Amino acid sequence: MAKKIKQVAGEEAARFNQFYSQLPGELQKILDAFKVTSFEDLLGLSAMMGIDPEKMFDYTEKHGTGELPPIESVRFDDDHPMASFSKSIFGPRNEEDMDTDDTYGEEEWDPWLLPDNIFIESETAKEYHLRIKLKNSLVPVWREVKIPSNVCVEFLAHVIITAMGWNNTHLHQFKDGNIIYKNRHDLMAESEILHPFFSRSEYVAAEDHSIADLLKEKQRRVIFEYDFGDSWEHEVWIKGIRDYAEGEEPTLAFVKGTGACPPEDCGGVWGYAELLKIRSQKRKSAEDKRRLEWYGIDRWYDPEDCDAEFIVEELEGLWEEGLS
Repeated sequence: MAKKIKQVAGEEAARFNQFYSQLPGELQKILDAFKVTSFEDLLGLSAMMGIDPEKMFDYTEKHGTGELPPIESVRFDDDHPMASFSKSIFGPRNEEDMDTDDTYGEEEWDPWLLPDNIFIESETAKEYHLRIKLKNSLVPVWREVKIPSNVCVEFLAHVIITAMGWNNTHLHQFKDGNIIYKNRHDLMAESEILHPFFSRSEYVAAEDHSIADLLKEKQRRVIFEYDFGDSWEHEVWIKGIRDYAEGEEPTLAFVKGTGACPPEDCGGVWGYAELLKIRSQKRKSAEDKRRLEWYGIDRWYDPEDCDAEFIVEELEGLWEEGLS
């Protein structure tokens, strides 16, 4: 069995290398910059950029049968090389795709929509003291919360987004080794097109699993990723576990935290670090000033500030909504 898996992997690598060798040097440099070394990476990058998944699927299927479309007519846009690359390989998105936002069929998806039941009823609750830390941040950004262990993983995602201060305008997922926890809506939207290309991962519905399923022991860390473009990765782990006292009502509570939530769509931790560097400079160009203003980083911005009172209010509201 192991030999067969290795052989398939080798065939897939050969297919991608053949595809890569036919690309112009400029496109190869782009893929190299994004560390794309397989069709899996290419599809992930394309999904991140919002390219029509059916066109991704169709293109790779054609390549697999030797029907590689011609690419001599590639056109470049110096300001947006990746947009130009995606358009040349997969073509423009459908007008219907561009005119809708997270819409599948006739039902529009609300990213703030909570699971119908935030608990996994078959499990006995313990109190988990969790630490959530933004990875690789120049300024430490972390939060600590206490939450019942039988709360579902999808609700935990909303807790993290709220506690950190994100706007919840992007996709999210938990990663525990090769197991990916996503909300059921995203699973349904992606499973038929993308998941076959990510065969090394197992995808499960975050609504069907509890925090106890995700975090099986203290100090064991999993990754919560928010915004697959900027890829804000958070380490999540258990600091403490205790049994609830008899008659004690399990609840969600903010413990403490530090660091302001970075601005959305600024290029991830590295883009945020660059903004903070610009902010610290005594002399700033007009462009730098406009850039800081765009991201809300003015003279009063404190990257080390954590508005605990606001977080407490937001989490209380989220918990009440989850129970209703």
